Amino acid sequence: MISECEEIKDHGLKYDDGSGKYVTVIFVGGGDYKILCESLGHQGAFCYFPCIYCQVRMNQLAEYESSEPRTLRTISEHSHRSHTDMKFPYTCACCNKVYATPAALNTSHTDANDNQLRIFKQTHKSMKPHVAPLFSWIAPKDRIIDLLHLLLRVVEALWAKTLLVHVTSKEHMLMVNIALHELSGCFIKVSKASRGPYVTSYRSCGMLGSV
Repeated sequence: MISECEEIKDHGLKYDDGSGKYVTVIFVGGGDYKILCESLGHQGAFCYFPCIYCQVRMNQLAEYESSEPRTLRTISEHSHRSHTDMKFPYTCACCNKVYATPAALNTSHTDANDNQLRIFKQTHKSMKPHVAPLFSWIAPKDRIIDLLHLLLRVVEALWAKTLLVHVTSKEHMLMVNIALHELSGCFIKVSKASRGPYVTSYRSCGMLGSV
């Protein structure tokens, strides 16, 4: 499929009316955030640099109005999977480590321990080692998040910040669920947190929909 898409990208789609004409095709990626992260070789929404569009740490996202955007080139460099003009010996643009051969590059993190991988993820803006972007001609800015999925996460976070942080017992949770079910036909499934309040964040609860 990828080779067929590359052919369409390079030459366009041919009309089937016998005219021999081609139409240019612009590719745009889409999906929920997990799919977009996987397609870019990115660690995901809860890593040090969670945004696939910029290069800002998670604890600094609220402080930035703009940042250096991610590009296919920087993504490739950060994952040690460089662009097509890559030559050896190759010097990593992030950590300045020199790789003499492709084999040295491909095996450099095979035996890395957890601490080495953590340092790699921080230094290389949360890109996975050796994972090149899928559909390498679709820039990050042309990969669009599913709006419904995005709004679902926003609503869950609002619930956590405004209501669920005050729920400190199973009885409180039962009262919330009764009221929620009467109002909207939905309920919340929760799990006992290892420490702190009964429900600590939207990651320990989930809106399950109508019953």
